[in-house]
Amino acid sequence: LRGSARFAGQGSGSVKEPRIKGELSANDFAVRNAQWRALHTTLDAASSGVSFQNGLLADTQKGQITFSGHADLSAWSFTPSSPLSLQATARQISISDLQEWTQSQYPVSGLLAANISIHGTEENPEGQGSLQITQASAWNEPIKNLNVDFQGDGNSIHSNAQLAVPAGSLTAGLTYQPKTQSYD
Repeated sequence: LRGSARFAGQGSGSVKEPRIKGELSANDFAVRNAQWRALHTTLDAASSGVSFQNGLLADTQKGQITFSGHADLSAWSFTPSSPLSLQATARQISISDLQEWTQSQYPVSGLLAANISIHGTEENPEGQGSLQITQASAWNEPIKNLNVDFQGDGNSIHSNAQLAVPAGSLTAGLTYQPKTQSYD
């Protein structure tokens, strides 16, 4: 982590049960070597839960992620049965930057766009989302586009993917059950 951040807010509660509310911002910072231009969000954190509202994360190019979310906590810890919600939209995010952030290295490049809305728990996820990758290449092969849609019904996550490359296209479906960690 490199750069500077600013938090303007207040703390309340006891030493054993503090609550922190305010606005967090950072400019020109890096996380795991991924460079970001700006971060802004409203934060509300206590031992029973944390929420982020009106979040904006901007990369050094044209990429931008907006987000809001909440997670219930138990003594500052998230568990697989903790209720959560997340709404996020991403546009023009560099896959190279994401790889820096996740500390992964694959010969993949392109731009990511996403729209995600989830709620429930880690064990019982509900919601839907879509991901699109454009202007991409993988292992020195051009990719016209990759589209992935998913829906979670509380018991399983169903996904469909469409890949278009100069040589043709591929469609695939996958179902994942979080409780048993199994795939169909």
